[in-house]
Amino acid sequence: MIEDRRRETPRLRAAVGYAVAVVTLAVAAWVSYACRDELDVDQAMAAPLVLWAGAVGAYGKAWWDWHRDREGEGWHRAGWLLVALAVVACAIPAMGLLQTPP
Repeated sequence: MIEDRRRETPRLRAAVGYAVAVVTLAVAAWVSYACRDELDVDQAMAAPLVLWAGAVGAYGKAWWDWHRDREGEGWHRAGWLLVALAVVACAIPAMGLLQTPP
């Protein structure tokens, strides 16, 4: 059991590093949107799209590990985290749409 944890640790670290990198890119996209004076819905969609793309990548890696008979639980966790953050981040373009004059 301890040996299994040692084998899982590098994969789990890779998944956590991937999730942190994707969240960092999404925060950078959101900050670039927030620092502008005008409301641009296309730019507001950047943060949720980065998170959704990151979730798809994490699930793809989890599937690849499963296909190769390896444990991919860390990648599943990263995928779920990114999906949850993407759902929350969808409020960013929604706020822009509500404030845009007709």
